[in-house]
Amino acid sequence: MASATALAIGGSFLSAFLQVLFDRMASREVLGFFKERKLNDRLLRRLKVLMIAVNGVLDDAEEKQISKPAVEMWVNELKDAVYESDDLLDEISYELCDRRWKVALDLVQIRE
Repeated sequence: MASATALAIGGSFLSAFLQVLFDRMASREVLGFFKERKLNDRLLRRLKVLMIAVNGVLDDAEEKQISKPAVEMWVNELKDAVYESDDLLDEISYELCDRRWKVALDLVQIRE
């Protein structure tokens, strides 16, 4: 089992990382991505609600993971899920950036 200090630091990092994900999910960029593709933005809202609920439980779990291995395993699984969510948001950002770049190149070629 990891040390109490390492678990506390890891848990604090996870809480902060979740806040960053909330902000990214609410960005115009991500919302626009969902609208442009006519994706169901209810999925994005459900994900946000789920992440808010997890964040609410996380503080308690961070304390309990020191003495309860099952809670520590749950927190580790949560970390994996959060990192995968971040990767998904990175892919969305990359795709939008790539598309903007292609549009800008097309405009330059039209002007030439």
